[in-house]
Amino acid sequence: MDKLRVNVDRLNCVARELTSEERNLMEARRRDRHWMSASSAIASKIKRHLRVNGITNMEFAEMLGITPANVTRYLNGKTNFELRTLVEIERALGLHIIDREVVPQKEKKAVAIQVIYSGFDTESTEREEYMSVNMSVGKNRNKVKSTNIWDYA
Repeated sequence: MDKLRVNVDRLNCVARELTSEERNLMEARRRDRHWMSASSAIASKIKRHLRVNGITNMEFAEMLGITPANVTRYLNGKTNFELRTLVEIERALGLHIIDREVVPQKEKKAVAIQVIYSGFDTESTEREEYMSVNMSVGKNRNKVKSTNIWDYA
């Protein structure tokens, strides 16, 4: 019985109430998990580029004009990158990180269809086919699964 009491006492020492600081940290991690996931993905992309191109952290720091400690912070995957920082990294490495093309989804679908059928002779029956395809996409816009032109070729 005393052995059981000792184990319960040990468990109580380990399983204590969380402090307010620990609770706040847990809440912050839960709240920030989306941007932290994106930050981790960006850091992985940068690290892969550095490794493939044989660029050391020191060389990367010199390219950006920052300290090696800042490079380490960027590459740990927990940095809330500023847009300016991401653009400087892209410029220094010649790496594409941010997608700058902001096109509404409806426009993307219409553009993809137009690209596919733009080679048709618009003076013949092929023009009718182009028009019917364009119209059917308009009616069935939610059924178009991809905006990649090669998916329809």
